[in-house]
Amino acid sequence: MKPFTPSVRRRVLFTGLAALVATTLATGLASAQGAYPNKPVRLIVPFGAGGSIDTATRILAEGLGERLKTQFVVDNRPGATGSIGAQIAARAAPDGYTLVASYDGTFSILPVLQPLPFNPRLDFAPIARYADVEYVIALHPTVPARNMKELIQYTKANPGKLSYASTGIGSTTHLQSELLRLKAGLDWTHIPYGSGSGKAIMDVVAGTTPSTFISVSVASPHVAAGKLRALAVASPRRSLSLPDVPTLREEGLPGLDLVSWFGLFAPAGTPRSIIDTLNREMKTVLESPAVQKKFREVGLVPSHGTPEDLRDTVASDITKWTAIVTEANIKAEPQK
Repeated sequence: MKPFTPSVRRRVLFTGLAALVATTLATGLASAQGAYPNKPVRLIVPFGAGGSIDTATRILAEGLGERLKTQFVVDNRPGATGSIGAQIAARAAPDGYTLVASYDGTFSILPVLQPLPFNPRLDFAPIARYADVEYVIALHPTVPARNMKELIQYTKANPGKLSYASTGIGSTTHLQSELLRLKAGLDWTHIPYGSGSGKAIMDVVAGTTPSTFISVSVASPHVAAGKLRALAVASPRRSLSLPDVPTLREEGLPGLDLVSWFGLFAPAGTPRSIIDTLNREMKTVLESPAVQKKFREVGLVPSHGTPEDLRDTVASDITKWTAIVTEANIKAEPQK
């Protein structure tokens, strides 16, 4: 083989440098194009507009859009207790541009009650919890009970007479009410309102159904107006929305705490770098005094944690609700 001449050496050197420059430019361009996010993000809310999860998610979406300099477009896909929207998200590309907001009712209760077209623990990558929902036991003023002890005594003295409204068979409010019945000896009859909390609370206010276990955000305006009597909240601490109402623990009923959660999820396989970016920016948004004020105004408590925290919460809730569903022999409501 003949040695390279100076001119050949120069051509080889030039070609090598040109290739190096081209590779560097291409890598930089690819990196810039791959920066997340560089286009609008679709955020599926698997419930109708105007509900508490929709409201909270829109507040979060606005904050994330400001932080990440792109639009987070809320896409309401209601139906089948949130499973329709969740299924759409589970089948989306795991690129961070389709996310889903969900809650314990869909991800921790529904899989206990019936087969689903997705697996909450395998088909999603948890990002973070972002809001908690507090619950209260509330009565129409005609019910002669002013605390939990009196309510339990009243139901035992009048078995089957007191009915309670829930937001539907298998809902969080239904299962927790059954837990109260089983553990606290509260003898009341279930009246499910599959249409949600709006009709349920109005019937309790009207006295058609005399009691309910329902979210603080829904009940508190009617409590303030004197149309409902609040007996106890199920959260570990008193609610800022109902500061004068004791907890179940204070009423001598430990072990019956309940706080529902809203969480943000991505399709399984979404890169961890994207999950971490969203988690970090969610934390900043949720720590904003303006966002915290908006959440309080709609009766929600801002919350946050790691992706692992949310993953573990889903798993532990499934275990908890499985035991309650089995003990209370609860059957699923047919999905529509």
